[in-house]
Amino acid sequence: MLSSYVATVAHEFQITVETDDARALMAAPIMAGGTGGVSGLQTVQAFSAGEVMAAQKKAGGKVAGFKAARK
Repeated sequence: MLSSYVATVAHEFQITVETDDARALMAAPIMAGGTGGVSGLQTVQAFSAGEVMAAQKKAGGKVAGFKAARK
């Protein structure tokens, strides 16, 4: 665990972790939610600046051929 916070805004409690295995990490909130003791759980995956830049570079080569769905 990197940090934990208690706040008086949208999220009452936040835990920040780093992992190479997000699926394994999901066991804890699934178990906590299953007890009924907590509700409204939300999981958000964050990315480092380097990871975002790598994704942008990968997407950059594919933009020209991308066709958006039309209504």
